[in-house]
Amino acid sequence: MARRLLVASALVLAVGIGLAWHRLGPRDAPPAPVPPAKPSPYRNSFSARNWTYYLRPLPAPTPGPRPDAATVWRDLFPGMVADQETRALLRRLYGGLSVEAMALESEAADDGALVAPPSEGFAIALRLANLGAEVKKTPDGETLFGLMALGRATSIAGAAPAAESLGGFADQLRAQPADRAAFALSAEDYLLRHQTGWLLVGGPIFDDKQKLPANATEQRADLDRRIQAHADQAAVYYGKLLGKH
Repeated sequence: MARRLLVASALVLAVGIGLAWHRLGPRDAPPAPVPPAKPSPYRNSFSARNWTYYLRPLPAPTPGPRPDAATVWRDLFPGMVADQETRALLRRLYGGLSVEAMALESEAADDGALVAPPSEGFAIALRLANLGAEVKKTPDGETLFGLMALGRATSIAGAAPAAESLGGFADQLRAQPADRAAFALSAEDYLLRHQTGWLLVGGPIFDDKQKLPANATEQRADLDRRIQAHADQAAVYYGKLLGKH
Protein backbone atom coordinates (compact mmCIF):
# COMPACT_ATOMS: atom_id res chain seq x y z
CA MET A 1 0.00 0.00 0.00
CA ALA A 2 2.77 2.39 0.97
CA ARG A 3 4.54 1.51 -2.26
CA ARG A 4 1.45 2.38 -4.32
CA LEU A 5 1.14 5.76 -2.58
CA LEU A 6 4.80 6.46 -3.29
CA VAL A 7 4.38 5.67 -7.00
CA ALA A 8 1.20 7.76 -7.21
CA SER A 9 2.91 10.69 -5.52
CA ALA A 10 5.80 10.45 -7.97
CA LEU A 11 3.40 10.50 -10.91
CA VAL A 12 1.53 13.50 -9.53
CA LEU A 13 4.85 15.33 -9.02
CA ALA A 14 6.00 14.54 -12.60
CA VAL A 15 2.72 15.73 -14.09
CA GLY A 16 2.89 18.92 -12.02
CA ILE A 17 6.43 19.64 -13.17
CA GLY A 18 5.42 19.00 -16.79
CA LEU A 19 2.46 21.35 -16.52
CA ALA A 20 4.61 24.03 -14.92
CA TRP A 21 7.23 23.68 -17.72
CA HIS A 22 4.46 23.88 -20.30
CA ARG A 23 3.16 27.12 -18.74
CA LEU A 24 6.52 28.73 -17.99
CA GLY A 25 8.78 27.15 -20.62
CA PRO A 26 10.47 28.75 -23.60
CA ARG A 27 7.32 28.80 -25.72
CA ASP A 28 5.81 31.38 -23.34
CA ALA A 29 8.94 33.53 -23.09
CA PRO A 30 8.52 37.21 -24.08
CA PRO A 31 8.85 37.73 -27.85
CA ALA A 32 12.14 39.10 -29.12
CA PRO A 33 12.06 42.86 -29.74
CA VAL A 34 11.25 43.81 -33.33
CA PRO A 35 13.90 46.09 -34.86
CA PRO A 36 12.50 49.44 -36.00
CA ALA A 37 11.63 49.59 -39.68
CA LYS A 38 14.06 51.47 -41.87
CA PRO A 39 12.63 54.78 -43.09
CA SER A 40 11.68 54.79 -46.74
CA PRO A 41 13.96 56.82 -49.03
CA TYR A 42 12.81 60.28 -50.02
CA ARG A 43 11.65 60.06 -53.65
CA ASN A 44 10.83 62.81 -56.10
CA SER A 45 10.77 63.02 -59.88
CA PHE A 46 10.27 65.41 -62.77
CA SER A 47 9.99 65.06 -66.53
CA ALA A 48 9.36 67.32 -69.50
CA ARG A 49 9.15 66.82 -73.24
CA ASN A 50 9.55 69.01 -76.32
CA TRP A 51 11.81 71.58 -74.75
CA THR A 52 13.30 73.71 -77.51
CA TYR A 53 16.89 74.92 -77.73
CA TYR A 54 18.68 76.60 -80.59
CA LEU A 55 22.36 77.03 -81.39
CA ARG A 56 23.96 80.42 -81.98
CA PRO A 57 27.48 80.81 -83.33
CA LEU A 58 29.78 82.63 -80.91
CA PRO A 59 32.08 85.43 -82.03
CA ALA A 60 35.60 84.19 -82.69
CA PRO A 61 38.76 86.33 -82.70
CA THR A 62 39.91 84.60 -85.86
CA PRO A 63 37.22 83.00 -88.02
CA GLY A 64 37.87 79.35 -88.61
CA PRO A 65 36.14 76.03 -89.11
CA ARG A 66 33.68 74.93 -86.48
CA PRO A 67 31.54 71.80 -86.34
CA ASP A 68 28.19 72.27 -88.04
CA ALA A 69 25.17 72.81 -85.79
CA ALA A 70 23.53 69.49 -86.68
CA THR A 71 26.62 67.57 -85.59
CA VAL A 72 26.90 69.54 -82.35
CA TRP A 73 23.24 68.88 -81.47
CA ARG A 74 23.45 65.18 -82.41
CA ASP A 75 26.56 64.58 -80.30
CA LEU A 76 25.68 66.80 -77.34
CA PHE A 77 23.83 64.39 -75.03
CA PRO A 78 26.03 61.29 -75.58
CA GLY A 79 29.09 63.51 -75.19
CA MET A 80 27.86 65.06 -71.95
CA VAL A 81 27.03 61.79 -70.20
CA ALA A 82 30.40 60.29 -71.18
CA ASP A 83 32.36 63.36 -70.10
CA GLN A 84 34.00 63.08 -66.67
CA GLU A 85 34.02 66.85 -66.05
CA THR A 86 30.33 67.10 -66.93
CA ARG A 87 29.50 64.32 -64.47
CA ALA A 88 31.50 66.13 -61.76
CA LEU A 89 29.68 69.37 -62.54
CA LEU A 90 26.27 67.68 -62.36
CA ARG A 91 27.16 66.34 -58.93
CA ARG A 92 27.95 69.89 -57.85
CA LEU A 93 24.72 71.21 -59.37
CA TYR A 94 22.76 68.59 -57.38
CA GLY A 95 24.17 69.44 -53.98
CA GLY A 96 27.02 66.93 -53.96
CA LEU A 97 24.76 63.91 -54.49
CA SER A 98 25.79 61.14 -56.87
CA VAL A 99 24.23 61.66 -60.31
CA GLU A 100 23.60 58.96 -62.90
CA ALA A 101 23.45 60.69 -66.29
CA MET A 102 22.09 58.83 -69.29
CA ALA A 103 21.30 59.66 -72.92
CA LEU A 104 18.17 57.84 -74.10
CA GLU A 105 17.18 57.09 -77.66
CA SER A 106 14.15 59.13 -78.64
CA GLU A 107 11.94 56.06 -79.07
CA ALA A 108 12.82 54.91 -75.53
CA ALA A 109 12.18 58.26 -73.87
CA ASP A 110 8.66 57.62 -72.62
CA ASP A 111 7.51 59.02 -69.28
CA GLY A 112 8.35 55.82 -67.41
CA ALA A 113 11.91 55.68 -68.74
CA LEU A 114 12.50 59.37 -68.00
CA VAL A 115 11.64 59.04 -64.31
CA ALA A 116 12.77 55.47 -63.56
CA PRO A 117 14.57 55.28 -60.18
CA PRO A 118 18.33 55.74 -60.17
CA SER A 119 20.54 52.66 -60.17
CA GLU A 120 22.07 51.31 -56.96
CA GLY A 121 24.61 53.73 -55.57
CA PHE A 122 23.10 56.86 -57.13
CA ALA A 123 20.80 59.43 -55.53
CA ILE A 124 19.87 61.27 -58.74
CA ALA A 125 19.07 59.94 -62.21
CA LEU A 126 19.23 62.51 -65.00
CA ARG A 127 18.07 61.35 -68.43
CA LEU A 128 18.34 63.30 -71.67
CA ALA A 129 16.84 62.46 -75.04
CA ASN A 130 17.25 64.09 -78.44
CA LEU A 131 13.79 64.30 -80.03
CA GLY A 132 15.02 65.71 -83.31
CA ALA A 133 15.88 69.07 -84.85
CA GLU A 134 14.92 71.37 -87.71
CA VAL A 135 16.52 74.35 -89.39
CA LYS A 136 14.63 77.66 -89.50
CA LYS A 137 15.42 81.04 -91.00
CA THR A 138 16.29 83.70 -88.40
CA PRO A 139 18.10 87.06 -88.39
CA ASP A 140 21.29 85.02 -87.90
CA GLY A 141 20.55 83.10 -91.06
CA GLU A 142 19.54 79.45 -90.92
CA THR A 143 19.47 78.32 -87.27
CA LEU A 144 19.09 74.82 -85.89
CA PHE A 145 16.29 74.32 -83.37
CA GLY A 146 16.44 71.08 -81.40
CA LEU A 147 13.80 69.32 -79.33
CA MET A 148 14.64 67.34 -76.21
CA ALA A 149 13.13 65.46 -73.30
CA LEU A 150 14.52 65.57 -69.79
CA GLY A 151 13.74 63.38 -66.80
CA ARG A 152 15.05 63.43 -63.25
CA ALA A 153 14.38 60.90 -60.49
CA THR A 154 15.58 61.33 -56.91
CA SER A 155 15.93 58.62 -54.27
CA ILE A 156 17.74 59.72 -51.10
CA ALA A 157 18.19 57.29 -48.22
CA GLY A 158 18.15 58.87 -44.77
CA ALA A 159 16.34 62.04 -45.80
CA ALA A 160 14.87 64.16 -43.02
CA PRO A 161 11.30 63.12 -42.03
CA ALA A 162 10.09 66.67 -42.75
CA ALA A 163 10.74 66.01 -46.41
CA GLU A 164 7.66 63.78 -46.51
CA SER A 165 5.29 66.32 -44.97
CA LEU A 166 2.91 68.22 -47.19
CA GLY A 167 4.00 71.62 -45.89
CA GLY A 168 7.65 70.65 -46.19
CA PHE A 169 7.09 69.46 -49.75
CA ALA A 170 5.44 72.73 -50.78
CA ASP A 171 8.30 74.75 -49.32
CA GLN A 172 10.88 72.51 -50.97
CA LEU A 173 9.14 72.72 -54.33
CA ARG A 174 9.60 76.46 -54.28
CA ALA A 175 13.22 76.17 -53.16
CA GLN A 176 14.22 73.27 -55.41
CA PRO A 177 16.85 74.18 -58.03
CA ALA A 178 15.45 73.83 -61.54
CA ASP A 179 16.46 70.75 -63.51
CA ARG A 180 16.34 72.80 -66.69
CA ALA A 181 18.94 75.17 -65.26
CA ALA A 182 21.20 72.26 -64.24
CA PHE A 183 21.00 70.88 -67.78
CA ALA A 184 21.55 74.26 -69.48
CA LEU A 185 24.55 75.13 -67.30
CA SER A 186 26.22 71.76 -67.83
CA ALA A 187 25.52 71.87 -71.59
CA GLU A 188 26.96 75.37 -71.93
CA ASP A 189 30.01 74.30 -69.94
CA TYR A 190 30.47 71.22 -72.15
CA LEU A 191 30.24 73.19 -75.41
CA LEU A 192 32.63 75.84 -74.12
CA ARG A 193 35.24 73.40 -72.82
CA HIS A 194 35.20 71.49 -76.11
CA GLN A 195 35.60 74.73 -78.08
CA THR A 196 32.69 74.03 -80.38
CA GLY A 197 32.08 77.73 -81.05
CA TRP A 198 28.35 77.38 -80.34
CA LEU A 199 26.07 78.68 -77.58
CA LEU A 200 22.97 76.69 -76.61
CA VAL A 201 19.97 78.98 -75.99
CA GLY A 202 16.65 77.86 -74.55
CA GLY A 203 13.32 78.87 -76.05
CA PRO A 204 11.21 78.21 -79.14
CA ILE A 205 11.45 81.85 -80.32
CA PHE A 206 14.73 83.16 -81.65
CA ASP A 207 15.94 86.26 -79.77
CA ASP A 208 18.33 88.22 -81.96
CA LYS A 209 18.59 90.92 -79.29
CA GLN A 210 20.24 88.58 -76.81
CA LYS A 211 23.74 89.81 -76.07
CA LEU A 212 26.36 87.21 -76.89
CA PRO A 213 29.59 87.04 -74.89
CA ALA A 214 32.42 88.95 -76.54
CA ASN A 215 34.85 86.06 -76.14
CA ALA A 216 35.41 82.75 -74.38
CA THR A 217 36.99 84.42 -71.34
CA GLU A 218 33.94 86.62 -70.78
CA GLN A 219 31.61 83.65 -71.27
CA ARG A 220 33.57 81.51 -68.80
CA ALA A 221 33.50 84.17 -66.09
CA ASP A 222 29.75 84.69 -66.45
CA LEU A 223 29.07 80.95 -66.64
CA ASP A 224 31.11 80.27 -63.51
CA ARG A 225 29.08 82.86 -61.59
CA ARG A 226 25.82 81.23 -62.65
CA ILE A 227 27.11 77.74 -61.83
CA GLN A 228 28.16 78.88 -58.35
CA ALA A 229 24.76 80.47 -57.66
CA HIS A 230 22.95 77.26 -58.68
CA ALA A 231 25.36 75.07 -56.69
CA ASP A 232 24.84 77.20 -53.56
CA GLN A 233 21.05 76.87 -53.89
CA ALA A 234 21.35 73.11 -54.44
CA ALA A 235 23.62 72.68 -51.41
CA VAL A 236 21.02 74.32 -49.16
CA TYR A 237 18.07 72.46 -50.68
CA TYR A 238 19.55 68.97 -50.55
CA GLY A 239 21.24 69.71 -47.24
CA LYS A 240 17.80 70.34 -45.72
CA LEU A 241 16.52 67.05 -47.12
CA LEU A 242 19.40 65.32 -45.36
CA GLY A 243 18.86 67.26 -42.13
CA LYS A 244 22.13 69.17 -42.41
CA HIS A 245 20.58 72.66 -42.33
